[in-house]
Amino acid sequence: MSRNNELVKVIRNFYQKLRSYSPATLKEQRLWLLRTFLVNKRKPEWENAGFLLPTIAMVSLVVVLITVAILFRSFERSKNASNVRVDQVILNATAPAIDRVKAKLNALSEDPTLPRGTPSDGALYDALKKDKYRLGDESRLKLAYNFNGQAGIQEGTGSLEDNETSKTAWKFAIDTDNNGKKDTFTLYGVYFRSPSRDQNTGEFARKRNPLEARTPPMDNDATNQVCRNAAGFSTLVGNSSWYKLQNGNLGKSFFTYAVNVPITDATLNQIPAAERSQYEKYKGNKGFAALEFQQDRSRIPLPNNAVWFDE
Repeated sequence: MSRNNELVKVIRNFYQKLRSYSPATLKEQRLWLLRTFLVNKRKPEWENAGFLLPTIAMVSLVVVLITVAILFRSFERSKNASNVRVDQVILNATAPAIDRVKAKLNALSEDPTLPRGTPSDGALYDALKKDKYRLGDESRLKLAYNFNGQAGIQEGTGSLEDNETSKTAWKFAIDTDNNGKKDTFTLYGVYFRSPSRDQNTGEFARKRNPLEARTPPMDNDATNQVCRNAAGFSTLVGNSSWYKLQNGNLGKSFFTYAVNVPITDATLNQIPAAERSQYEKYKGNKGFAALEFQQDRSRIPLPNNAVWFDE
């Protein structure tokens, strides 16, 4: 009871003090309270603590990621552009060799000295070795590759499949910077041979070597809806190296490897002194351009017809 009496006294004293203040003073006190607790109320500083730094870090990370992505994209585009330029340079540099191969194969398909029907690899090889298939500015090359495991290079000791040399390659000089002097040699060859075959099974007795065609001809018959450009091939025809395609024709693949080799000081010393003034050392970037070209030729087989009559 004593505590309640004391509380009542305190409240009574507080009200008596309020009554002693003038109305103007009470109004100022009320305005001060409103400004302090309602109008000018601010959040404590600790509520914003730790918010600014994570925001800056997140924005910085996003900017860095976007910058890295843009850099990678620009590098990729420059790489693709460089590859396109390299492809164009290689195609332009080796285009003369490819054109010469096409002309020689066209002439070979119409060569009257070849046997009728499907000429063998030996007949094609003997025809290409003739001097009429060497153009005026070309030099014939002799290629060699040891594939039988025996010591030395076996040449002309048996069938063409066992010959470790090939003479269906040529070279000619070109001027790459158009200054009137030749500074690069273009080397190219025609490869059409097939490996030797087993006499019992008719299958190839060994794997293909660099002197032979790399793959058989592709069958791009319009009736093949699976893959017109890579439908494969069917079986070999007899003892020849021609393949019977799905459309009934006979096909054979001819490969060409062309390469541009810059002329160096060592190469200039091998050129005859009388012709050396027409050549010069290559002044461009160090390197060379190479290209592989495949062309398949087909023939319509000749049917065997017979007529029987009386008298």
